[in-house]
This record gives sequence, structure tokens and C-alpha cells, in this order.
Amino acid sequence: VDCSGFVRAVIFQATGTDVGSIFANGSAAAGTLDGDITSHLIKVDPADAQAGDLFSRNNDTVGGGHTGVILSNDKSAQKYETAESYGGHGPGLNSRTYDEVTVYRYKQ
Repeated sequence: VDCSGFVRAVIFQATGTDVGSIFANGSAAAGTLDGDITSHLIKVDPADAQAGDLFSRNNDTVGGGHTGVILSNDKSAQKYETAESYGGHGPGLNSRTYDEVTVYRYKQ
């Protein structure tokens, strides 16, 4: 499963709501969050991120967007532990720095 499918499944599991596509045109290659999902998200200051918040990677150098779920926030190191999925590789754990991502909180 790719990153947007992973985040979509996490949101559905947590809320029972299918938010549809995460990225515009159904593809992370566009790098733009879909309008439907943005109606469910509020932007959060990086220092205020909590477990369960979502991120979208900034300035993607591989030509597309990427998203995942924040598991923990290490304020002293200014980084997050994250759960992510890459198409072809499946889900896994990673670390992201504050300046690397934009953070969102899901709201119903």
C-alpha cells in the first residue's frame, strides 16, 4: 500500500470515516492534498504535534508528495517518529524533522 492509502486506512480505522483520496487526482505525484481531505484537517504548529497527527512532506525532492502518521514528538531534538508506507515497500517506521514536514490534525 502506498502512503496515501495507508493514511486513509488509519483515518478510517480511528474514526469510521472514509475521507477518500489524500492527494489531488488520487496521486502523491501531484504533491497537493486533495480538497476533500483538507476539509478534515487543521494545520498544527510543529512543536504542538501529537501522536495521531498527520504530516505532509515539504519540498519533496523526488517529484511528489508523501504523507504519514506521527507517533511521537521529540521537542528537544525537533523531530518526530512516524509510521509511513511506500508503494512496493509497505508500512514502516521513520523519523522526520520539524522543517521537513507540515503537520495536520484530523477533525471530524
